[in-house]
Amino acid sequence: MEGKPRRARTRTVSTFLAGAIFGAASAGAVSAAVALPADPYLPLQVMTEVLGWVQTRYVDDVGVDDLLYDAIQGMVSKLDEHSRFLTPEQYRSLQEDTAGRYYGVGISIRTEGGEVTISRPLPGSPAEKAGIQAGDVIVSVDGLPASGETMDRAVASIKGPRGTEVVLALRRTGWAEPREFRLARAQIHTPSVESAGLPGGFGWVRISHFQERTGEEVKRALAELDRAGSLAGLVLDLRDDPGGLVDEAVVVADEFLEGGTIVSTRGRAVIEETERAHRLGTRSQLPMVVLVNGNSASAAEIVAGALQDQGRAPIMGTTTYGKGSVQTVYEMTDGSALKLTIARYFTPKGRSIHGIGIAPDHWVDASPAGGPEPASSTADPGSPSWVAMDRQVSEAIRYLSAPGAYVAPAASAGPPGTSPSPGEEGAAGPLPPPSR
Repeated sequence: MEGKPRRARTRTVSTFLAGAIFGAASAGAVSAAVALPADPYLPLQVMTEVLGWVQTRYVDDVGVDDLLYDAIQGMVSKLDEHSRFLTPEQYRSLQEDTAGRYYGVGISIRTEGGEVTISRPLPGSPAEKAGIQAGDVIVSVDGLPASGETMDRAVASIKGPRGTEVVLALRRTGWAEPREFRLARAQIHTPSVESAGLPGGFGWVRISHFQERTGEEVKRALAELDRAGSLAGLVLDLRDDPGGLVDEAVVVADEFLEGGTIVSTRGRAVIEETERAHRLGTRSQLPMVVLVNGNSASAAEIVAGALQDQGRAPIMGTTTYGKGSVQTVYEMTDGSALKLTIARYFTPKGRSIHGIGIAPDHWVDASPAGGPEPASSTADPGSPSWVAMDRQVSEAIRYLSAPGAYVAPAASAGPPGTSPSPGEEGAAGPLPPPSR
């Protein structure tokens, strides 16, 4: 998970994410803190020799920075799937994701059929004001062709300094030719929380990821639902939530717990830390259900694990991803960064869910065999048609309506070959990586 980056000479670890703790360490601090073997840098001489041969004899001219960055990335990638070396550009992007703010035109995009498609323009953004719509296909950005293979480049090109302009060529169904939109970049805030009232007077709150102010957004959403009379019970939706800031996950879990442990972390060179809930301002009596799936990871699993272990709320859906490691991000002198796994986190009952995931108390597939797909992005969240299309939300409403009598659908007993019991760590095979 991500956290606020900061430099420090003597303290190398600061606030951690349910995947990443931001800190900084100089080479001197590292060598002073870690006992290195005799002559540990001898292999670097070989690297220097190889670099010299490549620079002077390779058939094409190659940049030294690119070669060294690739070498570092290769080394770090051998450690585990979550440790990464970030170039300055990648690190800046990570910081923007964590802050939930950047300068751009305010569009959410995806690849579809090899094309870059706009999922939706953000409310109040330059894109929305210009009339850009969900489903529009980006043909080019400032004259450079855009495709699924070049989406990263397209995203980077759309972002830029505040007030500068970018030209998007878009294709839309019904247009004979693509049309150009000249947009001025502005500061964009990407909210991480969405909410709506549900049938039966219940509320739905979805967290797409945990970034700065997610906890505040959840509190605000709950207050709005309460004022609207839509908080007789809550569906907390963590499906497809890849994680983010662990501090914000703690704030969200604390909203529903009166006390006890929320999460603890342990590592080889990290002092064990425990985050605990507080009674003040807690909605501890609010009936609730937590929805998860195979793409719920990291910070999302911290919230689900805390609520499950404390018996606060049942977990419904499918087994989560199983990312139980903690990363620290160390900023380098050239603006690059090292995201390094330093610890694992544990639920209140001491469970490590790394590589296992959290098994739901009530296994409910997204849709029965041959049934409709989960809720369409074109339907209004909370509307009857939206609820009818989302089997897991429908089952959550059914549970809240009669919790003592609820029985999960027979077709949702669990994946083939398994029958996870409530609260147990069900057997989970390889899971797909969280979408982001």
